Amino acid sequence: MTYTASGNYEFKMTMDIANLTKPEFKALIIDGKLQIEWAYIDFYALEIWVDRGNGNFSFLAVDTIGKYVDICQSYLENFIWRYKARYKWDIVSTGPWSDVVIVKSWERDD
Repeated sequence: MTYTASGNYEFKMTMDIANLTKPEFKALIIDGKLQIEWAYIDFYALEIWVDRGNGNFSFLAVDTIGKYVDICQSYLENFIWRYKARYKWDIVSTGPWSDVVIVKSWERDD
């Protein structure tokens, strides 16, 4: 922490991006809702992307809690969705992508 000329404290942290590990998370269907659970470590957030069966990943959400609920209304259909994620440090996407996690609607955890 440093004290600036304007009289404010400035707090800066640095991170060794080269040594980051892949994020690990689970995607589970619980009580009819698809929930993405991840362990909040020293990162600001998890950036989550999804492929809803068309072969293309698209941005889904940024989660800062550790339990994100995917609110897509396609739970009534059979589906195979794929998720991937990476950490966010402040507002910057950081480090390697996770392994892809596959969710099949007929393999429910509820």
